[in-house]
Amino acid sequence: MIPMFSETVATNVNWSLISTIVMAMATVGMWLDARKQRKVTLDQPVDVRLVKALHDEFAKQSELHALGLVVKDLSKHNTERHGQLFNKIADVERQGREAMDRRFATLAEDRAESLEKLNEQFQFIRESIVAINTELKIRNED
Repeated sequence: MIPMFSETVATNVNWSLISTIVMAMATVGMWLDARKQRKVTLDQPVDVRLVKALHDEFAKQSELHALGLVVKDLSKHNTERHGQLFNKIADVERQGREAMDRRFATLAEDRAESLEKLNEQFQFIRESIVAINTELKIRNED
C-alpha cells in the first residue's frame, strides 16, 4: 500500500525533530566539555627568588641619593626628554606637511599653465578650421 502524502510528511517531520534534538544535545555537550578544558591553573609568572636577585643587582634609592641623584629628578628629566623628542617629531611632521603643500601648490600652478596653453592651441585650431571652412565656401561659390 502506498503511504499518503500526509503520512510521509509527518514521518519526515518526526525524523527532522528527532535529529534537531540530538544535534542540540551534542552541541550542549561539546560546549560543556570545552568549558571544562578551559579551566587552567596559572603558575607564578616570575619566581620570587629571581625578583629578589634583581633587587640586589640594581641600585637602591638610598644609593642614588648618596650619589646626588634623586629618583624624582630622573623621572622629571625623562619627562622633559620625552617632551623634547615629541616636539622634534611634531616639527618634522609639520615641515613635511608644509613641503608637501608647497609641492601640491606648484603642481596645481603647472597644471593651470598647461591647461591655459592647451586652450590657446585649441582656440588657434578652431580659428584655423573656421578660416578654412570660410575659404572653402568662397571657392565653392565661385
